[in-house]
Amino acid sequence: MIEQPAKSTFRMAFLALAVIGLAACEEDGPAEELGERIDNTAEELKEAGEAATDK
Repeated sequence: MIEQPAKSTFRMAFLALAVIGLAACEEDGPAEELGERIDNTAEELKEAGEAATDK
């Protein structure tokens, strides 16, 4: 069984890594930006196709 000080240290380390990981996710990387551009283009094509079939 894990001793209390070790358990507390483990929890603190886990929380610190979680906070750092969440903070690192704020900025979009190049893959995220590319994915957003692809999504936007797909949405525009969908809307254009719907507009063409509505006429």
